[in-house]
Amino acid sequence: MKKIIISAIIASAIFANNSFAEEKKDRRDHGAKMFEKMDDDNNGAISKTEWQKHQDEHFAKVDGNKDGALTQDEMKAFHEKMREKFKEERGKKEE
Repeated sequence: MKKIIISAIIASAIFANNSFAEEKKDRRDHGAKMFEKMDDDNNGAISKTEWQKHQDEHFAKVDGNKDGALTQDEMKAFHEKMREKFKEERGKKEE
């Protein structure tokens, strides 16, 4: 019985470690994709202009009523929308 419990603990640890490693890789991949998306001229660097363009685009996505100002409700709604999107994407990867 002790061997079964120890084996189950080891198997769980291995599974958890693999899941963590995969999640870490996904975050690195996401970072690389974001960099590539922001580097408009593909020179391997993000200029201040490229950075600002990305920030302006992000601001526009969060500004739900397009009044040029962000409220806490708009930010909360945007983050909830993104959370749902990431849950869906994670679900697709697990299938």
